[in-house]
Amino acid sequence: MITPQTQIKLNLPLYLKENLKKRAAKFGITMAEYIRHLILKDVEDMDSPCAPKK
Repeated sequence: MITPQTQIKLNLPLYLKENLKKRAAKFGITMAEYIRHLILKDVEDMDSPCAPKK
């Protein structure tokens, strides 16, 4: 199943970007995948029509 996608431009302080990059590399994933994971973990327990289905 293909879900609709969008892009988000995000401005971060350089130190935070480097921190995210290092954490993503630790798991062998891209920074975008890591940020996506963080967002999904944040909303997984929300009762929202936008939250991913379990």
